[in-house]
Amino acid sequence: MVFDNENNKLELVAEGFSFPTSLTFDEAGTAYIAESGLPFGGARPGGRIWALAPGGDRT
Repeated sequence: MVFDNENNKLELVAEGFSFPTSLTFDEAGTAYIAESGLPFGGARPGGRIWALAPGGDRT
């Protein structure tokens, strides 16, 4: 989520992750999200790291 200062609201920028545990950004603004990989609560077994580009593309 990001905060929109002009409208004083939060905006959803990404969803659908399975128990994300860590988040970091590189110099280009790409977000890297780590999922736990713990198979409980509907999370997919096996940890993963996603790259989320500033435009919203997920790889």
